[in-house]
Amino acid sequence: MEETIFFSSTHLWRFLTIPTLLSMAVIALARLCVQPNKALRKTITSNRLWKLQFLCHPIIVAGILMASSLPTEKEETTSSFVIMSFATLSVLFAFNFGVEPFDVPNDMMFSLCFYLHHYAVVVASAIMLSFPTEDDGNHNTKFSFGLSQAILLGHAWLLHPVAYLDTKQIIDKQAIFLPYIATGFICMLYWWSQDGDVIIPKVFRLPVAMQYMGRWGLYVRLCLLTGWHKPDHPNHDSFEWRKQYYELLSFALAFMVSTLWRYW
Repeated sequence: MEETIFFSSTHLWRFLTIPTLLSMAVIALARLCVQPNKALRKTITSNRLWKLQFLCHPIIVAGILMASSLPTEKEETTSSFVIMSFATLSVLFAFNFGVEPFDVPNDMMFSLCFYLHHYAVVVASAIMLSFPTEDDGNHNTKFSFGLSQAILLGHAWLLHPVAYLDTKQIIDKQAIFLPYIATGFICMLYWWSQDGDVIIPKVFRLPVAMQYMGRWGLYVRLCLLTGWHKPDHPNHDSFEWRKQYYELLSFALAFMVSTLWRYW
């Protein structure tokens, strides 16, 4: 018999309030202080430690989300230390410590999508920290779902090192398009397959929706602003443009396969 986990939005906000305020502060710092100062931005992005954290984004994001998904006792999940730890730590890396290595367009729609896909990691961490684990069954469900989400979002953030290595001509991004999409489909299939004896509340899947809607939206908006989607444009990127459609199709196909498998 399937069981649905009870979800309390009030409990979630106890874990999300401080990270959300910190996210707003980091965005304000980036837009008002760092982004307009190109010399400061270049100094920071040239720092080896900043480059290292940028290259390690998929590992860092997946690691923080896995740590947030570890089974905890009720008294531990309500402690201020846990509230201040993983979800707050995720803000610093998700928002690149307030620094982006490129000019961010001064466009409301682009900014909304851009920061939405960063904030998704913060929300994912807070949701997993607020995941109720009062009984043993929920302990296993929490870690299993959290692991699938950590792997999927880590795969999404793999684009940061891929883009960096492509820029340095260490790899050819276009040559690994199909392997990237194929491994992404496997991650999506694992994530969709988590509903079993325990039904995952729909809100727990919100961070993945935020991540992908944000990253699809920001690139489509950027293309509309710059014309990058046109094949003859010097900045046209076939990988990034095709990625929108292939990932959307992969999500739909993974959902159908996991649903058919569950009810077969």
